[in-house]
Amino acid sequence: MKKTIYNLIFAGILFLGSLANAAESAVNVSGLTCEQRTDPLGVEAASPAFGWQIRSGAYEVKQEAWQVQISASREKLLANTPEWDSGKRDSGEQIGQHVEGCGFQPAREYWWRVKVWT
Repeated sequence: MKKTIYNLIFAGILFLGSLANAAESAVNVSGLTCEQRTDPLGVEAASPAFGWQIRSGAYEVKQEAWQVQISASREKLLANTPEWDSGKRDSGEQIGQHVEGCGFQPAREYWWRVKVWT
């Protein structure tokens, strides 16, 4: 009986440790930029350069691939129906990622997001 209690306590400690490790290793994308600006207005580039940063509590997390999605409405982006999608691109680069063929129109507001693989 005593051994069973110790085994349960040990299993509980391992479980809690794995939860903490999973939370620590989560990757967050932040610091989004377009043409090196955080809140870009009047972007005239036909193929604008995007950038971002990744943050993680885990040691030496490196980006292996990225995906940019762009839409003229926030709702479409949140509904996973963007007007333009780069698809998954194998690259560890986070700065100056040009997107081509997205068909930006002048004087329009766009929403965008980035997904990364580590």
